[in-house]
Amino acid sequence: MGIRDLDTIDKIGTDKETGHVVLTMVDKHDWTDEMQHLYELQEKINVYLSYIESGELYSDYPEFKGREIDILLCSQYEIPLKGIGFLHKAAEVVRNAGYHLKCIEWNPEGEENWKVIF
Repeated sequence: MGIRDLDTIDKIGTDKETGHVVLTMVDKHDWTDEMQHLYELQEKINVYLSYIESGELYSDYPEFKGREIDILLCSQYEIPLKGIGFLHKAAEVVRNAGYHLKCIEWNPEGEENWKVIF
């Protein structure tokens, strides 16, 4: 599980409030090597898009047909500006494919512990 595991969708579920299908990417890696991290995120996003667009999601979960799909990135570490910029561009690509990319990061000092990036 995680962005380096390209053979796995980390988590799959539904949002109880919206009814959207939520495919979650778990990112437990720091940003010491930004370029490598960006590459790994790009690859993982592509895996998720392929899983949806190939029909494999609906083969595995036929009850999800017709629902909106959110791809949610949960980052354990603060995402640097270069990463935020990349993710905004990736969100546009995902949106053009008909889905939504959302991003949250862990905030150990916050009341709710997760900080919504977008």
